[in-house]
Amino acid sequence: MEFLDVAWRTIQHYGVEIDGRRYDGPALNYYRGALSPFGGAHTGRWPIMVDRDDVRTVFFQDPESKIWHTLEWEHTEGLTAPFSAEAAAYTRQLALKSDRHVAPDEALNDLLERHGKDKVTAQREKNLARRLAAKSNDTNAETGPEVIDLFTHLARRQKQPPVSDDLDVFEKYSNEGDKFEVFDE
Repeated sequence: MEFLDVAWRTIQHYGVEIDGRRYDGPALNYYRGALSPFGGAHTGRWPIMVDRDDVRTVFFQDPESKIWHTLEWEHTEGLTAPFSAEAAAYTRQLALKSDRHVAPDEALNDLLERHGKDKVTAQREKNLARRLAAKSNDTNAETGPEVIDLFTHLARRQKQPPVSDDLDVFEKYSNEGDKFEVFDE
C-alpha cells in the first residue's frame, strides 16, 4: 500500500470523493463525519490509498484494527478491466462536453472503436486509446502478467519444509577437520 498515491479526504455520509469520483464501503460506517486522528498539513482528513492505474477501487486502513478495506467507486459496475485515472478524467470531460451522463465503459469502447477506424484526431485521445488498447491486449493475452495474492503466497510458503543451510557442506565433506581447500577456476 505504501507505493500507492495518498489522497487525504474527509469521510462524508456518502463516502469519500477523489477527483470527482465517489467511493464507499461498509468500513467507513464508523468514521462517517468523524475527524481523523492525523495532524499536520492534513488535520481532520483520512488517508485514502489510490492506484492511479486502476481507480475502480481505493483502500482505507481502519486506524483501530489496522486492517485494509476496499472502497468501490460508484460506477465500478460494468467495468471489467482496470480503469486508469486518466481514462476516468477523459470520460468525465466527455460527459461535460456532451452535457449528459456517460457510462465509463461505453465511453472507452467508443474511443477504442474510433481509434480503430483512425477517426481520433486529438493527440491526448490518441495516446489514451493506445494505452487502453495495449492494456486490453495484456488482459486478454494468455501469457499476460500474473497477479498473485500476497497473503495466499506467504501462507503457502510457510507450509513448505524449511530449506537446509549449505554451511554444513564443509563439515560433511571435510576429511581433515579444520582444513579447507579453495579452488580458483
